[in-house]
Amino acid sequence: MAAGATLTPTQSSQTVTLSPNTTYTITLGVVKGVTVTVGSQKIDLSTLTSDSAIITLTIES
Repeated sequence: MAAGATLTPTQSSQTVTLSPNTTYTITLGVVKGVTVTVGSQKIDLSTLTSDSAIITLTIES
């Protein structure tokens, strides 16, 4: 998934499998209303997703 993915109204989600011992960076260009779930844990982005912004998440697996 190194090339990235653009979500649209017809493709509103993206699922990836993370390999162990690897660091991943997720950049979200539109964050309003976005949810991120890692494993079965929903990440609380409520303080970040109320306005228009760009956020970057780093996940170490």
